[in-house]
Amino acid sequence: DANENYILSKIRKLRKSMKNYSEPFAFEVAAELYTILIEPIENLLTNKDTIYIYGSDLIDLPLGVLLSNYSDLIELDSNYEKLTKANWLIKDYSFARIFPVNNKIINSTFEKKFLGFANPSSINILGLDPLPNTESEIRDLALSSKEFSSSFLFTKSDASKNNLKKSLQSSFERIVFATHSLPAYWNGISNQNSLVLADQGGDFLLSPTEIIDLKINSDIVVLSSCNNDKGGSDSLYKAFLVAGSNSVMYSNWELETISAAQITDEVFKSMLFDDAPKHIALQNASIKLMNDYSNRIYAHPGFWGNFSIAYRNL
Repeated sequence: DANENYILSKIRKLRKSMKNYSEPFAFEVAAELYTILIEPIENLLTNKDTIYIYGSDLIDLPLGVLLSNYSDLIELDSNYEKLTKANWLIKDYSFARIFPVNNKIINSTFEKKFLGFANPSSINILGLDPLPNTESEIRDLALSSKEFSSSFLFTKSDASKNNLKKSLQSSFERIVFATHSLPAYWNGISNQNSLVLADQGGDFLLSPTEIIDLKINSDIVVLSSCNNDKGGSDSLYKAFLVAGSNSVMYSNWELETISAAQITDEVFKSMLFDDAPKHIALQNASIKLMNDYSNRIYAHPGFWGNFSIAYRNL
């Protein structure tokens, strides 16, 4: 019964509270969105463990961070206590976004296990924050994928569009981009939102238009990118689906790289050792990070609620 603009304004407020960990989380907003969007269909969700989102105008809403027990939290003084006692929706459901693309056959066999790009040298040219931790991140993720060769791990000046195009002559079960993404018209550089790769004569941005023209034979592409949340990031992951990847895991706002690496690593391990579907693996990884009491800050949804999984079919 709520007005569309009203809902979208609440989503913006919720996302803002998830990007500033030093401020109290917007519990009341998360509860109100639960009341508007989930409560009316609770009877239909009995004995269900996954919610599938087909398309949807609610592209900016990470549903897992909604909560159902706000009345139990009001009297609690500590923000941390509220975080640990909240009944987050992700505890009950995994979430999978579906963007059907019918022009490609779903791939099930791959020649190689892992392809990774991290900390490209163009980051320095653009004046962006360096991402040195991402270099070890892709090495760890390769190991989690049972890939023990470094032949297809590209960092610094090697993390280029040229090496990407050469590599994609083979198929890879998992592809990871650990870099920055830029919104359209950022500093007047490009009219499309893009991933930053290494400089090749000034050609260091990978746009959705270019991605669609690539032949990507992969089970999952992970965009472990520092998304600055200026809008348009959805066209990046949709482009990878159109290009042929079975699925894409992507961030909803700017990443804190250490927790992002932990999430991705846990997802890969769960897929490998538990044979879990990707959305279930992401749910398990998010809950594990949420309950990591060795670092209390990880209880904040800004850390465990950042990633989403999108499929082009099931």
